[in-house]
Amino acid sequence: DEIERKIGFSPSPGTPYDPRFLMTGMEDDDGKWLSGFFDKESFVESMAGWAKSVVVGRARLGGIPMG
Repeated sequence: DEIERKIGFSPSPGTPYDPRFLMTGMEDDDGKWLSGFFDKESFVESMAGWAKSVVVGRARLGGIPMG
């Protein structure tokens, strides 16, 4: 994905949401892709079974590895 792109996912104020959606993106109810912070399908979560309230992982941002 391009580095200079808009993030499509925006949580509604006061509504609980999964923070992974902000990082990875998601499809809305109509099937439209709402991009997240990182490149599509690049986020790999680490230690998912250990701390449920902490999200840690690796991903790409504009093709550059982060994590």
